[in-house]
Amino acid sequence: MEGNNNKGDSSKDIGKEISFHWFFVSFLIHWKWFVLSVVVFLAGGYIHLRYAIRVYSVSSTILLKDSRRGGLGNSEASIYEAIGFLEPNRIIENEIAVLRSRDILEEVVIEEELFVSYEVKGKFKNTDIYGGAAGFYVTPPVKVYMEKSTISSLYRTIYLVVSLTDNSTVKVDGHNGYETVDYEFNALPAVIKTPIGDLLLLQDAYVSLKKEHPVHITVVPPVRKAQEYIGRLSANNIDKNSTIVNLTLSETNRKRGEVFFTSFA
Repeated sequence: MEGNNNKGDSSKDIGKEISFHWFFVSFLIHWKWFVLSVVVFLAGGYIHLRYAIRVYSVSSTILLKDSRRGGLGNSEASIYEAIGFLEPNRIIENEIAVLRSRDILEEVVIEEELFVSYEVKGKFKNTDIYGGAAGFYVTPPVKVYMEKSTISSLYRTIYLVVSLTDNSTVKVDGHNGYETVDYEFNALPAVIKTPIGDLLLLQDAYVSLKKEHPVHITVVPPVRKAQEYIGRLSANNIDKNSTIVNLTLSETNRKRGEVFFTSFA
Protein backbone atom coordinates (compact mmCIF):
# COMPACT_ATOMS: atom_id res chain seq x y z
CA MET A 1 0.00 0.00 0.00
CA GLU A 2 2.85 2.29 0.91
CA GLY A 3 4.48 1.65 -2.46
CA ASN A 4 1.29 2.51 -4.28
CA ASN A 5 1.02 5.78 -2.38
CA ASN A 6 4.58 6.70 -3.27
CA LYS A 7 3.88 5.96 -6.91
CA GLY A 8 0.77 8.11 -6.76
CA ASP A 9 2.67 11.02 -5.24
CA SER A 10 5.47 10.77 -7.78
CA SER A 11 2.94 10.69 -10.62
CA LYS A 12 1.39 13.90 -9.33
CA ASP A 13 4.80 15.55 -9.10
CA ILE A 14 5.63 14.49 -12.62
CA GLY A 15 2.27 15.83 -13.82
CA LYS A 16 2.93 19.19 -12.19
CA GLU A 17 6.37 19.37 -13.76
CA ILE A 18 4.96 18.50 -17.17
CA SER A 19 2.18 21.16 -16.79
CA PHE A 20 4.66 23.83 -15.76
CA HIS A 21 7.03 22.83 -18.55
CA TRP A 22 4.19 22.99 -21.09
CA PHE A 23 3.15 26.46 -19.83
CA PHE A 24 6.73 27.75 -19.89
CA VAL A 25 7.35 26.44 -23.43
CA SER A 26 4.03 27.91 -24.62
CA PHE A 27 4.97 31.27 -23.14
CA LEU A 28 8.34 31.22 -24.89
CA ILE A 29 6.71 30.36 -28.20
CA HIS A 30 3.99 33.03 -27.93
CA TRP A 31 5.76 35.61 -25.75
CA LYS A 32 5.21 38.34 -28.32
CA TRP A 33 1.44 37.94 -28.07
CA PHE A 34 1.55 38.04 -24.28
CA VAL A 35 3.57 41.25 -24.33
CA LEU A 36 1.34 42.74 -27.03
CA SER A 37 -1.78 41.92 -24.99
CA VAL A 38 -0.34 43.65 -21.91
CA VAL A 39 0.58 46.73 -23.97
CA VAL A 40 -2.88 46.87 -25.57
CA PHE A 41 -4.68 46.61 -22.22
CA LEU A 42 -2.47 49.26 -20.64
CA ALA A 43 -2.95 51.57 -23.64
CA GLY A 44 -6.71 51.01 -23.52
CA GLY A 45 -6.80 51.87 -19.83
CA TYR A 46 -4.76 55.03 -20.41
CA ILE A 47 -7.00 56.18 -23.28
CA HIS A 48 -10.13 55.56 -21.21
CA LEU A 49 -8.79 57.53 -18.24
CA ARG A 50 -7.46 60.28 -20.50
CA TYR A 51 -10.51 60.88 -22.69
CA ALA A 52 -13.50 59.59 -20.72
CA ILE A 53 -15.79 62.31 -19.39
CA ARG A 54 -15.41 62.51 -15.64
CA VAL A 55 -18.50 62.74 -13.48
CA TYR A 56 -18.08 64.38 -10.08
CA SER A 57 -20.28 63.93 -7.05
CA VAL A 58 -20.79 67.39 -5.53
CA SER A 59 -22.46 67.53 -2.12
CA SER A 60 -23.94 70.17 0.12
CA THR A 61 -25.84 70.23 3.41
CA ILE A 62 -28.77 72.51 4.14
CA LEU A 63 -30.95 73.12 7.17
CA LEU A 64 -34.69 73.15 6.59
CA LYS A 65 -36.95 75.35 8.67
CA ASP A 66 -38.67 73.39 11.42
CA SER A 67 -42.34 74.34 11.70
CA ARG A 68 -42.43 73.00 15.27
CA ARG A 69 -40.03 75.66 16.54
CA GLY A 70 -42.04 78.80 16.38
CA GLY A 71 -45.51 78.00 17.57
CA LEU A 72 -48.53 76.76 15.77
CA GLY A 73 -49.36 80.06 14.18
CA ASN A 74 -46.28 80.23 11.93
CA SER A 75 -47.48 77.95 9.16
CA GLU A 76 -50.28 75.74 7.99
CA ALA A 77 -47.94 72.78 8.31
CA SER A 78 -47.58 73.26 12.05
CA ILE A 79 -51.36 73.41 12.46
CA TYR A 80 -51.92 70.19 10.53
CA GLU A 81 -49.10 68.56 12.45
CA ALA A 82 -50.67 69.56 15.77
CA ILE A 83 -54.00 67.94 14.99
CA GLY A 84 -52.32 64.80 13.65
CA PHE A 85 -52.85 65.18 9.91
CA LEU A 86 -49.14 65.53 9.20
CA GLU A 87 -46.23 63.69 10.75
CA PRO A 88 -42.89 65.52 11.18
CA ASN A 89 -41.15 63.05 8.89
CA ARG A 90 -43.77 63.63 6.21
CA ILE A 91 -43.18 67.38 6.43
CA ILE A 92 -39.44 66.91 5.83
CA GLU A 93 -40.17 64.62 2.88
CA ASN A 94 -42.45 67.27 1.42
CA GLU A 95 -39.73 69.92 1.84
CA ILE A 96 -37.25 67.65 0.04
CA ALA A 97 -39.76 67.14 -2.77
CA VAL A 98 -40.09 70.93 -3.09
CA LEU A 99 -36.29 71.29 -3.31
CA ARG A 100 -36.25 68.81 -6.20
CA SER A 101 -39.24 70.36 -7.96
CA ARG A 102 -38.86 71.58 -11.51
CA ASP A 103 -39.93 75.15 -10.69
CA ILE A 104 -37.27 75.55 -7.98
CA LEU A 105 -34.53 74.04 -10.12
CA GLU A 106 -35.55 76.14 -13.11
CA GLU A 107 -35.11 79.27 -10.99
CA VAL A 108 -31.64 78.08 -9.99
CA VAL A 109 -30.74 77.32 -13.61
CA ILE A 110 -31.79 80.79 -14.75
CA GLU A 111 -30.24 82.66 -11.81
CA GLU A 112 -26.85 80.97 -12.22
CA GLU A 113 -27.05 80.86 -16.06
CA LEU A 114 -26.56 77.09 -16.02
CA PHE A 115 -28.56 76.69 -19.23
CA VAL A 116 -25.58 78.05 -21.22
CA SER A 117 -22.51 75.86 -21.73
CA TYR A 118 -19.12 76.74 -23.22
CA GLU A 119 -16.81 74.14 -24.76
CA VAL A 120 -13.69 73.75 -26.86
CA LYS A 121 -13.89 70.91 -29.38
CA GLY A 122 -11.13 68.31 -29.46
CA LYS A 123 -10.26 65.33 -31.63
CA PHE A 124 -11.45 62.81 -29.07
CA LYS A 125 -13.55 64.77 -26.60
CA ASN A 126 -14.89 68.23 -25.89
CA THR A 127 -13.51 70.30 -23.00
CA ASP A 128 -15.93 72.18 -20.80
CA ILE A 129 -14.42 75.60 -20.08
CA TYR A 130 -16.99 76.64 -17.47
CA GLY A 131 -14.86 77.95 -14.62
CA GLY A 132 -11.72 77.60 -16.73
CA ALA A 133 -9.82 74.72 -18.35
CA ALA A 134 -6.06 74.22 -18.29
CA GLY A 135 -4.46 74.65 -21.70
CA PHE A 136 -7.42 76.55 -23.16
CA TYR A 137 -9.02 79.39 -21.22
CA VAL A 138 -9.10 80.38 -17.55
CA THR A 139 -12.68 81.50 -18.18
CA PRO A 140 -14.90 81.60 -21.29
CA PRO A 141 -13.59 84.46 -23.50
CA VAL A 142 -17.06 85.07 -24.90
CA LYS A 143 -20.31 84.99 -22.96
CA VAL A 144 -23.97 85.05 -23.92
CA TYR A 145 -26.47 87.31 -22.18
CA MET A 146 -30.25 87.34 -22.67
CA GLU A 147 -33.12 89.32 -21.21
CA LYS A 148 -35.53 87.48 -18.92
CA SER A 149 -38.33 87.74 -21.46
CA THR A 150 -36.10 86.09 -24.07
CA ILE A 151 -35.06 83.35 -21.65
CA SER A 152 -38.67 82.55 -20.75
CA SER A 153 -39.51 82.31 -24.47
CA LEU A 154 -36.63 79.92 -25.20
CA TYR A 155 -38.17 76.67 -26.44
CA ARG A 156 -35.41 75.12 -28.56
CA THR A 157 -31.65 74.71 -28.29
CA ILE A 158 -29.33 77.26 -29.88
CA TYR A 159 -25.86 76.19 -31.04
CA LEU A 160 -23.19 78.80 -31.76
CA VAL A 161 -19.54 78.58 -32.76
CA VAL A 162 -17.56 81.76 -32.10
CA SER A 163 -14.18 81.89 -33.84
CA LEU A 164 -11.50 84.36 -34.78
CA THR A 165 -10.76 84.75 -38.50
CA ASP A 166 -7.48 85.52 -40.27
CA ASN A 167 -8.65 89.12 -40.57
CA SER A 168 -9.16 89.30 -36.77
CA THR A 169 -12.92 89.52 -37.19
CA VAL A 170 -15.28 87.47 -35.04
CA LYS A 171 -17.22 84.78 -36.92
CA VAL A 172 -20.40 83.40 -35.41
CA ASP A 173 -22.19 80.51 -37.05
CA GLY A 174 -24.51 77.76 -35.92
CA HIS A 175 -28.23 77.17 -35.86
CA ASN A 176 -31.34 77.99 -33.89
CA GLY A 177 -33.53 74.97 -34.45
CA TYR A 178 -33.93 74.83 -38.23
CA GLU A 179 -32.71 78.39 -38.75
CA THR A 180 -29.08 78.99 -39.70
CA VAL A 181 -27.00 81.53 -37.79
CA ASP A 182 -24.25 83.23 -39.78
CA TYR A 183 -22.68 86.51 -38.64
CA GLU A 184 -19.32 88.23 -38.84
CA PHE A 185 -18.42 91.14 -36.60
CA ASN A 186 -15.45 93.47 -36.50
CA ALA A 187 -15.39 93.22 -32.71
CA LEU A 188 -17.46 92.35 -29.67
CA PRO A 189 -19.91 93.15 -28.12
CA ALA A 190 -22.37 92.15 -30.78
CA VAL A 191 -26.05 91.30 -31.03
CA ILE A 192 -27.52 88.20 -32.68
CA LYS A 193 -31.14 88.47 -33.73
CA THR A 194 -33.49 85.54 -33.10
CA PRO A 195 -37.29 85.17 -33.39
CA ILE A 196 -37.65 85.19 -29.58
CA GLY A 197 -35.30 88.08 -28.87
CA ASP A 198 -31.71 89.27 -29.00
CA LEU A 199 -28.61 87.41 -27.83
CA LEU A 200 -25.81 89.65 -26.64
CA LEU A 201 -22.25 88.40 -27.10
CA LEU A 202 -19.72 89.99 -24.77
CA GLN A 203 -15.93 89.69 -24.80
CA ASP A 204 -14.34 88.89 -21.43
CA ALA A 205 -12.35 91.82 -20.05
CA TYR A 206 -9.24 89.75 -19.37
CA VAL A 207 -9.38 86.65 -21.61
CA SER A 208 -9.18 86.96 -25.40
CA LEU A 209 -10.57 84.58 -27.99
CA LYS A 210 -7.87 82.42 -29.59
CA LYS A 211 -7.90 81.57 -33.26
CA GLU A 212 -6.87 77.96 -32.60
CA HIS A 213 -9.60 77.43 -30.01
CA PRO A 214 -13.08 78.46 -31.22
CA VAL A 215 -15.71 78.48 -28.50
CA HIS A 216 -18.78 76.29 -28.91
CA ILE A 217 -21.80 77.69 -27.08
CA THR A 218 -24.97 75.74 -26.36
CA VAL A 219 -28.06 77.50 -25.04
CA VAL A 220 -30.64 75.03 -23.72
CA PRO A 221 -34.21 75.91 -22.64
CA PRO A 222 -34.03 76.29 -18.83
CA VAL A 223 -37.01 74.01 -18.27
CA ARG A 224 -35.21 71.21 -20.08
CA LYS A 225 -32.03 71.84 -18.10
CA ALA A 226 -34.02 71.80 -14.87
CA GLN A 227 -35.45 68.43 -15.86
CA GLU A 228 -31.91 67.11 -16.30
CA TYR A 229 -30.95 68.31 -12.82
CA ILE A 230 -33.94 66.54 -11.29
CA GLY A 231 -32.51 63.24 -12.48
CA ARG A 232 -29.00 64.08 -11.23
CA LEU A 233 -29.93 65.55 -7.83
CA SER A 234 -30.59 63.38 -4.79
CA ALA A 235 -31.71 64.58 -1.35
CA ASN A 236 -31.76 62.66 1.92
CA ASN A 237 -32.23 63.78 5.50
CA ILE A 238 -29.47 62.68 7.86
CA ASP A 239 -31.83 61.45 10.55
CA LYS A 240 -35.57 60.86 10.76
CA ASN A 241 -35.83 63.46 13.51
CA SER A 242 -33.43 65.91 11.89
CA THR A 243 -34.14 68.82 9.54
CA ILE A 244 -30.63 68.66 8.05
CA VAL A 245 -30.67 67.46 4.45
CA ASN A 246 -27.80 66.17 2.36
CA LEU A 247 -27.92 67.17 -1.32
CA THR A 248 -25.77 65.32 -3.86
CA LEU A 249 -25.43 66.31 -7.51
CA SER A 250 -23.78 64.35 -10.32
CA GLU A 251 -21.99 66.91 -12.47
CA THR A 252 -19.34 66.75 -15.19
CA ASN A 253 -17.97 70.12 -14.08
CA ARG A 254 -17.15 70.44 -10.38
CA LYS A 255 -17.17 74.25 -10.41
CA ARG A 256 -20.64 74.31 -11.97
CA GLY A 257 -21.86 71.93 -9.28
CA GLU A 258 -20.54 74.23 -6.56
CA VAL A 259 -22.21 77.23 -8.18
CA PHE A 260 -25.46 75.26 -8.39
CA PHE A 261 -25.53 74.80 -4.61
CA THR A 262 -24.86 78.47 -3.85
CA SER A 263 -28.50 79.16 -4.67
CA PHE A 264 -29.59 76.91 -1.79
CA ALA A 265 -27.40 78.73 0.74
